[in-house]
Amino acid sequence: MNVECGKEKHLKCLYCESSYYYKQDLEKHLRRIHKYIL
Repeated sequence: MNVECGKEKHLKCLYCESSYYYKQDLEKHLRRIHKYIL
C-alpha cells in the first residue's frame, strides 16, 4: 500500500537516514538491517 497524501514519514531510524510511515516498518528495518532486538 502506497501512502501519497502529503504526509511526512515521521518515524526515523536512530542509526541511519531511513524513515517510515508505520511503526512496524521501522521495527522490521531495525531487526533486519541493524540486527537490533526489540
